[in-house]
Amino acid sequence: MPKHEFTGESFRIVHTIEEHGPHPSTPFDYYDDTFAVTILLQGEAICSVEGTAYALAPGDLVILSPDEIRSFCFMGDGVHERLSVYFSQAILSALWDSELPLLTVFGAHPAGVGNCITHEEYPVDAMRLILNDLCALADETNKITMRASRIQLSILSLLFLLYDARRVSEGGAGVERDPAVQNICRYVTAHLKEKLTLSHLQRVLLVSRYQLTVAFARATGMSLSQYILHKRLSHAVAAVRKGVPLEKAAEDAGFGSYSYFFKAFHRHYGTSPRTYFTGKR
Repeated sequence: MPKHEFTGESFRIVHTIEEHGPHPSTPFDYYDDTFAVTILLQGEAICSVEGTAYALAPGDLVILSPDEIRSFCFMGDGVHERLSVYFSQAILSALWDSELPLLTVFGAHPAGVGNCITHEEYPVDAMRLILNDLCALADETNKITMRASRIQLSILSLLFLLYDARRVSEGGAGVERDPAVQNICRYVTAHLKEKLTLSHLQRVLLVSRYQLTVAFARATGMSLSQYILHKRLSHAVAAVRKGVPLEKAAEDAGFGSYSYFFKAFHRHYGTSPRTYFTGKR
């Protein structure tokens, strides 16, 4: 499976090509306290975001804010290709002195709503130029000078295009929503510090065990426990970025102990929390 990626100070791009199917689903896509844009270049996929499932065709893309947990399920045989761009808000301040409203395309909708922009809702030729440049820049065999600066400019061009496209977007085709699961997601997000057991959620949300297990997994691509864990990790990372001490961030995110937070963090990010935040990443 060819996979090229390049990581800069405030961004990361990943170009993946899977040549043989059927393709396994990805329980959770890479995430951090970053905004993300994923464009499906070949094949078909289902992207589940906070209880909403988007059916993606080639050329469709999904936009994701830092607090939206998502999963991808790649459909059918044959070639599957996608390009994912992850970036922090700092990338805009690095390029512009004034505040730009470009990130409103990510925050203009509630979590799990309006994440998809279809290939019919943006200028294809302009997008193709941006994508070709990003794919070439991500290729690790490419010896392109000033690669990081060129990627930043390409991401900025992509954001301008999305900003214009967002005004005419209808939120994607083939959308399936599960209101009960969306309500569960909203409750979990607002009550991360509590003990979110199945019995507690059944009682306060008046939902069945089936909705918390089978229906939830079908709508989100992951189990409820996985979702809660990744929500807590995402919340803790965002808090630390804002200056909250590690131990306090872990406690506020609902981790019962720092040791539990440490193990979960290391398992997901492949390094310790202190190394992650003080190191190059």
